[in-house]
Amino acid sequence: MTAPGLLDKPIGTFVLGLGAQKAGTSWLFSYFRTVPEIHTGFQKEYHVLDSLFVYKMRSTQATHAGETLRALKTGKYQQSPCPRLLKRMAMVANKEEYFNYFEYLLLKHGGLTCDLTPSHTALPAKALQLVKDSFAARNIRVRPLFLMRDPVERCWSAMRMDRRNGRLDHYDSNISESAMLSAEFKTEKQRLRSNYAEPIKRLEQVFDPEDIIYGFYETMFTPEFVTHLSETLGFTRAEPDFDRRVNVSEKSEPLNEDVQREIVQFYSAVYRFIARKFGEDFMRSIWPSYRFL
Repeated sequence: MTAPGLLDKPIGTFVLGLGAQKAGTSWLFSYFRTVPEIHTGFQKEYHVLDSLFVYKMRSTQATHAGETLRALKTGKYQQSPCPRLLKRMAMVANKEEYFNYFEYLLLKHGGLTCDLTPSHTALPAKALQLVKDSFAARNIRVRPLFLMRDPVERCWSAMRMDRRNGRLDHYDSNISESAMLSAEFKTEKQRLRSNYAEPIKRLEQVFDPEDIIYGFYETMFTPEFVTHLSETLGFTRAEPDFDRRVNVSEKSEPLNEDVQREIVQFYSAVYRFIARKFGEDFMRSIWPSYRFL
């Protein structure tokens, strides 16, 4: 490994995607895969850092990674896991493998690499510091990228995705989307992913604010956003397919305005924080739910 500062120029850039969930990370990843300078690795979401540092987002596979790897070595594992799962489990069992993997990609290809795991939104400051320090020790620059979306729309989209994937089957099948969302938007799962103020504070505690890239779902499907991203990260702008949407859960009915108002009031501190940081007029122009404040 190269000691920090030993080389004048970093070997490459690691883009740490911090979500938010349902804020366009899947579309952005599909776009990154068309850019020759960006080497995305074997998947979009590695779920290593969140598994290690955010207990409530820890998957069963990640929790038992060490145990599973030992079973594989001794021939006691009964299933045949895919290579991607094995790589991820190895990274969770030994986090140095995570950093080594992206170092390998950049040493081989140069340019940029990334991990766009939406639940990075909940990473504590100590995890962000580890990412910064571990990549600095490998002479790799880290650029955090945090995408946001109107909390009402984000919660609603996440709920539709969960419903589509069978994670809300405990509700009556005839319940409306508005009634379901009214019950769901306060859950810990939704709060961890909708409170944009806290991850921004943690990011700016660890990273130079000039190194952090912020974006909004409502403006990302535009030439201006992609040009800004290419200039900021230093890659050659490929032509995006702005009409393509990835991982979309279609709306089946309009959302009740009383439910919208309820969500905005619950997350009112988030709306106000974002307005102070990025400008109230701008945020009101792109987040329609501001009208309920």
